[in-house]
Amino acid sequence: MLRPIRSTIAAAQSELQPDSGTLAADSAVARLRQVLETQVAQVASRFNDMEFQADVWPSGAAAMARWREQERAERRATPQEQARSDSLIVLLQAHGIWSRHSEGDTYFTRNESLLLEIMGPYLTRGMHDLLAMEAEEQRRPIAEDAALVLPLDELTRRIRWAEQHLEAYPSSMHADVVLAKYRQYLLLYLDGLDNTPAFDRQTKNLIPLRGEHMEQYVRMYGSSASGRLVSRYLELLQDSEYRRTAQSDELLAQLQRRDGAAPDEQ
Repeated sequence: MLRPIRSTIAAAQSELQPDSGTLAADSAVARLRQVLETQVAQVASRFNDMEFQADVWPSGAAAMARWREQERAERRATPQEQARSDSLIVLLQAHGIWSRHSEGDTYFTRNESLLLEIMGPYLTRGMHDLLAMEAEEQRRPIAEDAALVLPLDELTRRIRWAEQHLEAYPSSMHADVVLAKYRQYLLLYLDGLDNTPAFDRQTKNLIPLRGEHMEQYVRMYGSSASGRLVSRYLELLQDSEYRRTAQSDELLAQLQRRDGAAPDEQ
């Protein structure tokens, strides 16, 4: 059942070898990622039922439903159930499928780390850099359940990664993907998420620790495009005693728009 995905990767690997280190190889891997996403969805549909959901995540919604049916007094995963879950996840990863838990359910997508391991040697430096970040984001997501789960230092490291990548490869075939990441990282940094907002819900003021972190970012990277943007954001907030204003919201809106400025245009 799981073999088709590894077979697809192996076939693509042999085809890539003559074009190693070229834009042709980058294009082939970009197409491969799309093919694998479709293939993973097709394969997962064959096994992804309630029983499998309960097995792969013994603390998820399906497992809890099973506990209720079994009328278990202690509603927590047993060591055996956890070991089975771990084994299933490792098995799926080895065959190109990544498991992600969110809001009670498990979702399946292509395993970016496996793709990087196998295809990485054939890519240009820029594409390899992007695929490495895709794998890192999969291992350490930025957000879960409408909450930022990365430390701010790690979030700003990713801002700098995207900015420097765009500076190094401004005309690459994947520049739009990196630019979207850059805007996403900045929006999360400046505005937060529903369950981890940058502004206090009661006072409507910028949370002091977030403001201090932004000031530190400006001190460290003030000459960069992102540093100038964060500095401008703080200036707009400072004029209103660090409360949101129409001007600060417009700055965020510019980041959200597809036609928003790239780092070298700010």
